[in-house]
Amino acid sequence: MIITPHQAWAPRLARNYDERSRLFFWREMFTIATMLVMLALPTLLSATGEYDRSAQISMMGLILVVALPVTVFLSVWKVPDPMAGGVQPKTDFTLAAVKRALADKPVRRILLVEIAVGIAIAGTAGTFLFAAEWGFGVVGLAPLVLMLHFVAGFAAMPVWVWISKRTEKHLTMRSVCIWSAATFLLYIPLAAWGGPIALAIAALISGAGYGTPFFLTRSMMADVIELEEVRGGTNRSGMYYALMSGAYKTGAAFAIGIPYVLLEALVGFTAGSENSPETVRGLMIVFVAVPVVAYTLAALLIWRYPMTRAQQAQAAEALAQGGQNRPAALHVPLNDGDAT
Repeated sequence: MIITPHQAWAPRLARNYDERSRLFFWREMFTIATMLVMLALPTLLSATGEYDRSAQISMMGLILVVALPVTVFLSVWKVPDPMAGGVQPKTDFTLAAVKRALADKPVRRILLVEIAVGIAIAGTAGTFLFAAEWGFGVVGLAPLVLMLHFVAGFAAMPVWVWISKRTEKHLTMRSVCIWSAATFLLYIPLAAWGGPIALAIAALISGAGYGTPFFLTRSMMADVIELEEVRGGTNRSGMYYALMSGAYKTGAAFAIGIPYVLLEALVGFTAGSENSPETVRGLMIVFVAVPVVAYTLAALLIWRYPMTRAQQAQAAEALAQGGQNRPAALHVPLNDGDAT
């Protein structure tokens, strides 16, 4: 209920191609920073010797209870919400509108990419501790190494933003997916080395792609929403971002099932008992294969994404003119591989 209107704000707040990336970039930066604080909190509390596991979890919940209403209030009070000029048509969330959205190839591509990225990220999160313990022999330091994975994504996002500003969003998205798919392969040889240092190296390098797909796909969707508004006269940003949320959650749901089914049915891995070296090798293959396949699929899906920086500028100009005299090129970005 909060995520959908929060994301749907973006097309209204930012009309510029790169400004949207910057807006979602900062949203993701604050998300990761907060996640790092929450991950570090149990460790800090346990170091005092006064908080057991139950008290640590309760403290995390208390922070959420206090922070959520405060931050939501500050958002709706301080963040501008520009009103559209003139009489706006009523926007309904109807099955027909959803079908029209899914008929647009750029929308379908973004949603499929979102599913693939959801599988990659949630699949990694769901099996990381298994890979750390059994593949690398790291138990106590595993949560700290996982934090390093997020820190790497936090640190690398400005670089990906810089690349996006000098190229195109879909080219940057393609690059970050290829980077993530390639670097996850490092876990296999580094597992033979073992230990926290090897795990940290793999986590840092593969983590450089974490977080960037989130803000790129949402920024790309904002461009599509703007184009649809020019063509149809209605801003349906809430519906489009609701579809995005559903797509990511679909991928995340698959990501819990896929690796666990593979580990049990094909590998025979059991977390609570001893596992043979062959089983551990199977565990590492599953841990690596799920994100590699998912990120590779995401890169292929976005490879021929048709909407460019120039076409977004045309759509923004047409929208500023009230949708009148829009360029003929605005009819074309919804066709695969056609950018003219």
